[in-house]
Amino acid sequence: MSLTILLAISLSLLIGVSLGLLGGGGSILTVPIMIYALGVGEKSAIASSLLVVGATSAVAAIAHARAGNVVWRVALIFAGAGMVGAFLGGKVAKFLPASLLLVIFAVIMFATAFFMWRGRKATPGVPAAIAKPLPIPTILLEGLVVGLVTGLVGAGGGFLVVPALALLGGLPMQKAVGSSLVVIALKSFAGFAGYASHVTIDWELTGIVTAAAVVGSFGGAALAKKVPQEQLRKGFAVFVLVMAVFLLGKQLQAFVNQPAATPETATEHSTEHTSAQPSSTSMTAMTAMTAMTAMTAAADGAAVPMVLPDPATIPTGPAGDAIRRGRLLAEQTSQLVPDHSGSDLACKNCHLAAPGHGPGTVALAGPWVGIEQRFPQYRARSGKDDTLEDRINDCFERSLNGSRLTTGDERLTDLVAYMTFLGTALPAKSKSVEGMGMPKLEVARAANTVAGHAVYDVKCLACHGVGGAGVVANGVTVFPPLSGTRTFNIAAGMARQQTAAGFIHTHMPLGQGKTLSTDEAWDVAGYVAQLDRPDFANKSRDWPQGHKPVDARY
Repeated sequence: MSLTILLAISLSLLIGVSLGLLGGGGSILTVPIMIYALGVGEKSAIASSLLVVGATSAVAAIAHARAGNVVWRVALIFAGAGMVGAFLGGKVAKFLPASLLLVIFAVIMFATAFFMWRGRKATPGVPAAIAKPLPIPTILLEGLVVGLVTGLVGAGGGFLVVPALALLGGLPMQKAVGSSLVVIALKSFAGFAGYASHVTIDWELTGIVTAAAVVGSFGGAALAKKVPQEQLRKGFAVFVLVMAVFLLGKQLQAFVNQPAATPETATEHSTEHTSAQPSSTSMTAMTAMTAMTAMTAAADGAAVPMVLPDPATIPTGPAGDAIRRGRLLAEQTSQLVPDHSGSDLACKNCHLAAPGHGPGTVALAGPWVGIEQRFPQYRARSGKDDTLEDRINDCFERSLNGSRLTTGDERLTDLVAYMTFLGTALPAKSKSVEGMGMPKLEVARAANTVAGHAVYDVKCLACHGVGGAGVVANGVTVFPPLSGTRTFNIAAGMARQQTAAGFIHTHMPLGQGKTLSTDEAWDVAGYVAQLDRPDFANKSRDWPQGHKPVDARY
């Protein structure tokens, strides 16, 4: 059993104990655990938290209901309004930055801790435990507001529901806890439904966390019977305060450590087509320990700026049909060319797509813009002049761990048609384009694979899975595997550490390029490079004239 799984089980037991004992706090624990301990992305962690807390609360509510601690009328009215708010919150969250959602989460926790510690002001002459309960309109309003917060920040709402029921509704603490579990379960499922359409869930990890949390909830429910109400209320307040400080501190740390805009990280925004492309200065940035170089083809004259053609200019008729088929093939390679692909990968996994465009349109991610002008091209690995078709087949054999397409295969000609279209907005006969090729990163030391594994678990595991297993659902690759039998083989470009390190530093995590330091990228690449992957039968034929790169795996 991996260390990640053991950590997930151990921490998830605490989630269950919190829910069973306090009727809340599950999400306050789940979101930080998923992000900071298990390496899940912020919004995926929020969505997973809703599912974990919803399932655990439903189970924990059973024990409280048997003990008579659920006030069903109040719980169901509150939950009905809360489900509406939670679903809407989950939908709205798509348009808000994850960091903002977590800051909102922390601020609400501070307010909750304050009011829980202060307690409910008793009505003169009436014991607090039997004060007049909330009227239905107030319950509905409270439920809607709490539900909206639940959907936005992944909080099941116990840290809001329990105070609402105990402080405002006049329920004894044990009954507020029991009733809140019913509310949390229903609202969490509704909030998850709002998130499900726009996030990716690691189902295996979420299932493990949920199962362990359910086990912990039974222990929490048993403890709830033995803890005095006043201690339970103040303990809850302290618990929420501590978690709020931790969460806000992590967000502050991330803000302080955010890389400043420099020539290496800044992007040019002069036109619609180049706004996603890195500045050319990033290709010459140097440090004492590292050097970034771009792998480029031989070119005549100075490089021209990369300009992407408007997809609306794809012609009608057979020529346009071939271009559209080629783009689809690049996006769904393993599904559409299963007879020549031995992996779960697609061209788009390395040749990234700029917003509004297809694969092969991002600088320093092997862009295909103008590529047809650079072939035939001598390549040291083959020791001869290769055609563009040869280069495509090279990827099928290595990066896709498959076999060559035969000359005249419509799929091969469609890919060439799409690649050729990408260069139609360039000046005629432009052989050199800014940002072409893949970047390389070299650090003057051996990679620390232990450190790389640690960085991977925090920054990469959420997408690429434990040990690089990837995420494949219903035959569709959600996130590409980096190890195993269904990934690129040892002869692929990404199997070479310098290439992988440059790609990781420039583009990974996806959409967060340059957030890893060069040392982190180098170590992660070293960790990934040594993972198990398929062999390549024809490796002995490579570099027949010599000049084999130092980072080749054979």
